[in-house]
Amino acid sequence: MPSFKLSYFPIKGLSEVSRMLFVLGGEAFEDDRVPFEQWPTVKDCQTCLLFIGMSIRKILFDKVINSFRFPSSTDLGTPFGQLPVLYIDGQPLPQSFTIALHINTHKTSLIAKVIHKQIRFAGRTPFESAWVDALADEWKDYYVAMRPVAAGYMEKGHVEEQLRKDENGCTGHFVGPTLTWVDLLVAEHVTAFEGIIPGFFDGFPALKAIQKAVQEEPRLQKYLANRPETYF
Repeated sequence: MPSFKLSYFPIKGLSEVSRMLFVLGGEAFEDDRVPFEQWPTVKDCQTCLLFIGMSIRKILFDKVINSFRFPSSTDLGTPFGQLPVLYIDGQPLPQSFTIALHINTHKTSLIAKVIHKQIRFAGRTPFESAWVDALADEWKDYYVAMRPVAAGYMEKGHVEEQLRKDENGCTGHFVGPTLTWVDLLVAEHVTAFEGIIPGFFDGFPALKAIQKAVQEEPRLQKYLANRPETYF
């Protein structure tokens, strides 16, 4: 069995879904929470401009074009100077929302997908699995529209319209009658966003139902009760 080490900051952020998937699957992993003050000494490449507003997309592109090499098990740190990174038997897998991997016959784009294909929270059939991936891609579109709202730069009406599309008549789960990793993605986002704008999702009962189903999942109770309290 491979060994897993998930490195991220001491917040929920981009890694919480992956942590929850490990717990749901009963898969042992090292939950490496890197203190912010230690981050400059941890990263493996010079991307300090990330913290003063330079486009992440541009830095990723420049890094890939100019100096990319496939990481080996002897590599240390973070290949693109960012977290999270999932180490699988010591080999680093970076970029939570930009990883492109081929697993079986289709491409994936999240660290969480690498895990859920093994732990099987991706639907009961190939078609359900395809819909899980499709909804995750749709959720990314919503997430892009939501970010200015969290910062207070636009009215929430546009995001509400997108949310109603994303609800899609679900009743506790997005795809089929069982838990999938996209349910975790949605539930964690609802919880985090309501910490910024309390009551924002009160008009979206389907999304609240997904949040409730995840929070009441028996296999997650111990983890949810004991995970560190963070704002997001």
